[in-house]
Amino acid sequence: MSHRDEQFNFLVDVAKQACTQGADGAEVMLKKGQGLSLKTERGTLGEVKVSGSQTLGVRVFRQNKVGISYTQDISQQSLDFMLSTALSSLNFLEEDPYQQLSEIPQGQGPLINEHPKNL
Repeated sequence: MSHRDEQFNFLVDVAKQACTQGADGAEVMLKKGQGLSLKTERGTLGEVKVSGSQTLGVRVFRQNKVGISYTQDISQQSLDFMLSTALSSLNFLEEDPYQQLSEIPQGQGPLINEHPKNL
């Protein structure tokens, strides 16, 4: 299984967890970034820093309400807290008829939206 397939399955699992915990639907986003910092002094390389980050976000939908949460820690404990936060925030919101997922045409799988550079 490719790394891309593993990431896709992970995101689908997070969405399924949200629905299992009470959401009517969920939207899951993963953003990854990398950085490189070089410092020089008088033409001499002094410091090299390589950094990376990832952020996982979720929007949960229930009864025309949307709850949002995110985490930078992808441990199961953090995922559980992220989903719990998004779902519990729904209790404090009023219904809005415009806050709902689009209908997926019958026979189609999950809607996938990838950044064009990743295609």
